[in-house]
This record gives sequence, structure tokens and C-alpha cells, in this order.
Amino acid sequence: MLLINLLYLLFASTFILAKNVLTYGSPLLIISIRMLLAGSMLLAYSYLTHGKQLIQDLKKAYLLLALVGLFHIYGAYVLEFWSLEYISAAQTALIFNLSPFITALLERVFYNHRLSLIQIIALIIGFAAMLPTINTGTSNQWFLYNSTAHIALVGAVLCSCIGWLLIKKIVKDHHVHLTTINGFSMIIGGLLSCVTGNIISLFNPTWKIFSSTNWPALIGYILVLVMVSNIICYNLYGHLLKKYSATLLAMAGFTCPMFTALLQWIFQGSIPTATFWASAFISGCAIYIFYWNEVKKN
Repeated sequence: MLLINLLYLLFASTFILAKNVLTYGSPLLIISIRMLLAGSMLLAYSYLTHGKQLIQDLKKAYLLLALVGLFHIYGAYVLEFWSLEYISAAQTALIFNLSPFITALLERVFYNHRLSLIQIIALIIGFAAMLPTINTGTSNQWFLYNSTAHIALVGAVLCSCIGWLLIKKIVKDHHVHLTTINGFSMIIGGLLSCVTGNIISLFNPTWKIFSSTNWPALIGYILVLVMVSNIICYNLYGHLLKKYSATLLAMAGFTCPMFTALLQWIFQGSIPTATFWASAFISGCAIYIFYWNEVKKN
């Protein structure tokens, strides 16, 4: 269990790192560099380990791989990083606790995956737990009415969930290695971010998308993000899947917002409110009930 806690502590650190790196560059610049760098590294590793099989994998699932890049990388990361400019790292991590519930709804719609009554109740509790924390901070109105940043963050969670379902389909139907999927999709996401930045610059030359206030700090943060998120967490998660069930690892994910809040307090001096902690605890209970019932059904 120590390694599981370490995994989500590392995941939590990526929210803090992402919040800090935004001080030195725009979301599109950061995503472009990070994803092109990480994607190139993963594809190089995939080629070294699988050889010509890499080319065959890309040929038989290129359209689905491109969609993963569009949703899982480009859509999810652009919306998340833009939202992070206005929302705290801890609250961002908390809203990502909606992932299992949104995934369940998508599976219900597209795959007719049945939900039990207990899971439906857990899903409602999980969504309701977020509502007290999702506002602009200056009004009691819910974010759906007055906060585009929160709407964008929920959109990031939705894009991420769609991406995971696409990855599941590629692995199941086409047997493509996960390293290849991640590498290619990151390249696609990075390229799309570059194209988007250039288009914005054409229409608004004063908005310098590809400039930085401190290039050494920007590159340093990006390299740390790639190392922690794309290399260490990716491999550690794969290692833990050999010992623990995917369900247990998914349930343990409720600790990520709490670790993020702790790191936010230590490194940024920002203490989350009691409302945040209550929402994190309730959403964690809802996730536990949801997955416990899933295990019981199976």
C-alpha cells in the first residue's frame, strides 16, 4: 500500500507543478513542448522494444490513435491547463474525482453497461459532493452559471474519460502496446497545440503564445513534469497493476485531491477550506461504494 500512496502523491505533485509552470508560459506552449518531448521518448522506447511492430500497430489503429490524441491529450490538457490559471491545484484534483462517474455514464450510453441502484446512488452522491466547492469564489452561484473555468475543467475530465475508453478499445480490439498508444497520441496532441497557438497568433499578434518570461525555469518544470508524470507514474502504475487489481488502484485515486491539498499548503501556503475537505471525503466514500458494488457484481 505504501507504493500506491506514493503513486498518488506523485500524481498530486503534477497538479502543483502544472500550476507553477503556468507562471512562465502559456498552456499551449507548455503542452506543445511537454507532449512532443514525452511522445518522442515513448515512441523511441516502443521502437527499441517492439521494433517493426510499432509501424504495424500505427497502421492498424491510426484513426483511433488520432482520436486519443485529440481527446485524451489535446482536449483534456488544454482545458485543464487553461482552467488551472483560475482554479487552485487542489480543487482541480478534486474535480478529477468525477472521472469514474463520468466514465460509467459514458459506458452506459455507448456500451449499454448496466449500473446497479447502489452505483446510481453513489454516482449522484459523487456529483453532489462537488457542488459546494465549484463556484467562482466570489459568488454563491454554481459554476454552470458563472464560471467558464470550471466548465472547461469538467470538459477536461470528460475528454480524459473519452480518451480512456478509446485506449481500452484499441488495446482490446487491436492489441496495440500502451507505450505506442501514449507516445503517438502525445505527438498528435502536441502538434494540435502548436497549430492552435499559431492560428491564435495569426488573428491576435499581440498575444504571444510561444513566448516565456523565463525559458530555463519553463524547460526545467516541463522536464520534471515529463519525468514524474510520463515516466515514473506511468511505469509505477504498470508495476502496481501486476500486484493489485485495477479496481483497488482506481479506488485509491480518491486520495489524490487530499495529497494535492497537502502539497499546496506546504509549497504555496494555501490552505483549502473545510468545504473542500468535506467534499473530498464524501466523494471518496462515493467512489468506494461505487467500486465496491462493481466488485460485488463481478
